[in-house]
Amino acid sequence: MGVLGQPLVESHGSHTGSLDLKEKAQFPYVNAICQFAIKARILETFTLSRLEKLPESGLPSIKKEVYKNQFLKLLVFRLSYSKPDNYGDGHYLPINSLSKKTKGRSERYCRKLIVFSFVLILQ
Repeated sequence: MGVLGQPLVESHGSHTGSLDLKEKAQFPYVNAICQFAIKARILETFTLSRLEKLPESGLPSIKKEVYKNQFLKLLVFRLSYSKPDNYGDGHYLPINSLSKKTKGRSERYCRKLIVFSFVLILQ
């Protein structure tokens, strides 16, 4: 997401005009959970398992549930709206072909996960 909240789409290559959901939304989330898990000495390897085992002092259960649901919504959203011909293409969301409502939903998912990532990193 850009400074003004707009999606940062690919500017060149075969995915020009598409949003790389894996890089822009999933990676920050997964990396933040991983860093928090390392600090808490959690040995789980799956992101959602790590999230569930994070200490209550760092992240209350109600917030864990909210962020878990947001992450799952993003995964379902990516699978529903991307048009993969191969594994790599499945990470890109063709922003220009989405309705205004769907585009807004993708931006909200990304924004919430990015904010969550920063909250975890700053703890």
